[in-house]
Amino acid sequence: MTNEERLQVNFYKFIQPILSSLTTVAVITLATFLNKLNTNMAVIQTEVKSIKEDVHEMRSKYVSKDVFQSHEREWERRIMNVESRIRVVSGN
Repeated sequence: MTNEERLQVNFYKFIQPILSSLTTVAVITLATFLNKLNTNMAVIQTEVKSIKEDVHEMRSKYVSKDVFQSHEREWERRIMNVESRIRVVSGN
């Protein structure tokens, strides 16, 4: 075996654990990101669905101004929650 071949073998022995560790870190980071993304998307979908159901209910019957305003505050809270989750998902 030549010196150059020995250097290559030693280099691969040295670099292999480093690459393995970097790959592991990348996979864990990606899995964590995807989990958070899925959680945020689920919350967004749930909140939007709930708001749509409330709007549909309001349209289908007469409601007092107080009831509407109480729902309006809840919608604003939900919308802020959705906006917050979207900012997290988009990285802003």
